[in-house]
Amino acid sequence: MTDYQLIRSKRRTLSIGIDGEGALVVRAPMRMPKRDIETFIREKEGWIAQKQALVRERLQKADAAQLADGAQVPFRGGTLTMRLEACKRAFDAEGILHLPKGEEPLKHALKWRTERARQLIVPRVDEWARATGLRPEKIAFGNAQKRWGSMSSLRSLRLNAALIHVPPQLCDYVIIHELCHMVHPDHSPAFHALVRSILPGADALRAQLKGWSYVLSMWR
Repeated sequence: MTDYQLIRSKRRTLSIGIDGEGALVVRAPMRMPKRDIETFIREKEGWIAQKQALVRERLQKADAAQLADGAQVPFRGGTLTMRLEACKRAFDAEGILHLPKGEEPLKHALKWRTERARQLIVPRVDEWARATGLRPEKIAFGNAQKRWGSMSSLRSLRLNAALIHVPPQLCDYVIIHELCHMVHPDHSPAFHALVRSILPGADALRAQLKGWSYVLSMWR
C-alpha cells in the first residue's frame, strides 16, 4: 500500500491529491472506514504513480538549476549557464548568468529575475493591452511559489517574475489570462471563451505551462 497522509473532516466525499513534494494526501469523511479508503487508493495506483513521477521530475529540474557554478538556468525557452564570480551584481550576457560569488547569491538572483521581468514582460503587457483594450492600472512582480499571476478588483496586475524562465508564448498566455479577469473575475465558461478568442490554442498553452511549474520553486 502506498504511504499517504490522511486528513478527515466533515466533507461528504473522498479525494486524493499529490502535494508539492510528491506525497499522497487523502481527504476523507470523518466516519469513512479505512478499508474503503485504501480500496480507493489501490484503484487509483496508476494515476498516483504517474502524478508522483511528474512531481519528482519537476523537483529534479528545480534542483539542477540551483545557485551553483555551471548550473543550467531556463530562460525564455532556452538556457543560461550560471557562473559564480567576482562581480557586484547579477546580469546575463551571451548565454551566461553572472552571479556574485559568496555573498547572498539568492538575493542577487531574485533581484536579477525581477529586473529582467520588468524589462521583458512589461512591454508584452503593453502590447496585449493595446490589442485587447484591457489595460491594468498597475503592474507589479513577485516570487510566489504557486501562482503565475493575479488581477485585483482594482485592476492591479501582479505577475510572477519566474515567467522569464518559460517560453515567451506561455508568458503571453499568463498575461492574457490575467487581463481577461478584468472582464470576468471568475473562471467561468465565458472567461475561457474570451481567452480563446484572443489567443487561439490557449488550452494547449495552459497544459504546457503546467510542465514549467517547477520554476516557481526553483530558487528557495
